[in-house]
Amino acid sequence: MDRHISRSGLEGKFFEGLSSIVTSLGYKLYDLRYLSGQSIVRLFIYKDDQLAADIEDCVKVDRGTTDFFEAHDWIPDDVTLEVSSPGLYRDIRCAEQFELHLDQRVSTTITGNLDEEQKKCCSKRDHNQKKFIGLVKEVSENHLSLDIGKDFVLPLRWEQLKKANCEPDFNKLKKTAKKEY
Repeated sequence: MDRHISRSGLEGKFFEGLSSIVTSLGYKLYDLRYLSGQSIVRLFIYKDDQLAADIEDCVKVDRGTTDFFEAHDWIPDDVTLEVSSPGLYRDIRCAEQFELHLDQRVSTTITGNLDEEQKKCCSKRDHNQKKFIGLVKEVSENHLSLDIGKDFVLPLRWEQLKKANCEPDFNKLKKTAKKEY
């Protein structure tokens, strides 16, 4: 995983044009993916205060992009736009997205093995693991720090990360919901 998402070609053009439209409508663009083989542009949007969006928000953004899609000749005629919230188990693909999830629970999968310094930051049973679940504690230029419990904070280098996504703690959500009622 790179620290930043590299966008080129049509995906880069879509990102450049659509991110300003999403922002002008009062939302943030969490991610954009252009699936050229299926001719689909997927926008994942959120409200700044919620890190989520509802159906009305998605419809508003969908309608707000109509002029953009009609105005540009470079856009394939058969392209389909999908607008949605990033979802509960949203993918995390770059440092900026990890920063949105500070002190939140995430699941990470790494390539290769932990190095000797990293092994000092976890229990022996974790030394050969490829998947770590923990709280995002720090996002730096070189690594992500993940609190994996029992006073262990594991630094993972960007180039080690293969995949990451949010990992909601439903027990915590249940406790919060009970307090609100």
